[in-house]
This record gives sequence, structure tokens and C-alpha cells, in this order.
Amino acid sequence: DCGMEASLVPRVFTDSIGKITMTLANRSTYQAISGFHYTIFRHTGGQWEHIPFCFSTEDLGVLIPPGDSYQFDINLFGYAYNYPPGRYLVTKNFVFREDGKTINRYVVGAEFTVKQSQ
Repeated sequence: DCGMEASLVPRVFTDSIGKITMTLANRSTYQAISGFHYTIFRHTGGQWEHIPFCFSTEDLGVLIPPGDSYQFDINLFGYAYNYPPGRYLVTKNFVFREDGKTINRYVVGAEFTVKQSQ
């Protein structure tokens, strides 16, 4: 447990895939900084496969104080990628800082599921 928790809403899609909200909750005693960049993976063949999207995000750092959280809007680019039913993972990088110095770098993620529409 690195002290940062990630969660997604919604966690299940059955029809159109558009945006998802990722919340990063800082459960540590350190300040955390994360940016707007994210990575999406698909679980296939027993491993996580990176979905290569070509997009840019603002290069801004978001400060998440200890005990606080921040919500990021994640574009899943459903118009550009056909999400077959299965498990998916959204990850974000972040760092913990103390006294203005980076003390650790981590990657945190949360899963969502695409189910076949009825």
C-alpha cells in the first residue's frame, strides 16, 4: 500500500463509452502531486496490454494534500477505440513530496469493466 487510493466512476460500461472520473485519495502523511496524463490498459491473455492512444494533456501538476482527494476526468476515446468486453485499467503517475523534495514515485490504478450489451 503506497498511501494513494484510486477509484473510478462508473466502473461498468454496457453501451457507449465516453468519459470516466478517477478519484485519487491521498491517505499518506505526504503531499502528493499528479498530472493530467493517464494510461489505459486492456487485460488480455493473462496480462495487461497498453492501449496506444495519441493524445495530449495539460502539463500541470495537481497538489493533493494528506487526507485530501482530487477528481480527474478521463476521456476513454470510445469513438476512436472499440472496447471489446473485458477488464480495463486506468493508471496515473504521482510523486510524494516532503519539504519540497520528491521522496517517492508511484503508479496507481483502478479497473473498469466493459460488458456486452444485452
